[in-house]
Amino acid sequence: MIAVCAAAGVITSTITKTGLGQVLADALVKAANSLSDNPTVVLACTVVFCALAVCVLGLAVPVTASFIISWVVIGPALITLGVQPAETAMFIFYYAVLSEVTPPTALAAVAASAITGRPVIKTMWQTWKYTLPAFLVPLAFVLTDNGSALLMQGSFLDVVWVTAVSALGVAVLAVVTTGWLIGPTKLAVRILCVPAALLLLYLQPLSIAIGAGFAVAALVVHLILRNKDKEEIDSA
Repeated sequence: MIAVCAAAGVITSTITKTGLGQVLADALVKAANSLSDNPTVVLACTVVFCALAVCVLGLAVPVTASFIISWVVIGPALITLGVQPAETAMFIFYYAVLSEVTPPTALAAVAASAITGRPVIKTMWQTWKYTLPAFLVPLAFVLTDNGSALLMQGSFLDVVWVTAVSALGVAVLAVVTTGWLIGPTKLAVRILCVPAALLLLYLQPLSIAIGAGFAVAALVVHLILRNKDKEEIDSA
């Protein structure tokens, strides 16, 4: 661990002194600008690129070293687009932690497979599947100003409603990945839950209302299909 952190220090110093970090950050923003001129779309694309970059930089690297290396590259890109330092730091740290369950290395999953005696690859992909909802949570930190409430910044009421909506979004996304909502779900229900989760995690009133509508529709469809299956079993 000491050697890895020391190497990370050397890497970050080199990136900072040579200006390579700013060059790479500008490249991420330019890549997003090439896709759209809309500031919201540019920020969303940059955030996705940054998430992928942090996951790659964190492969087979401890969380602390991953965060240090990623900060000098990813930090300037997000701050340039107006994201506050606190949200940027938490975004990078969150994905640095998630790199431990990101294929193809997924050090945490490899350790779990060694402890349980299960196949490494199967354990790795199963772990990634069940942690998939967590990969979208950091996006809520930085996409809108309301995301700062997830870091306990803002009024008490803002923190409460943002936390509640985000928890609902993660729960809906978990339905997509696990196929379970008060029992096994059909494909149609999981499809309805995809836009519901994405819209709920974009913490703006309009998107929350639409996302909640999709979530309610998914629940209604699930209950209808569940009752239909139960009636068919009873009649048989």
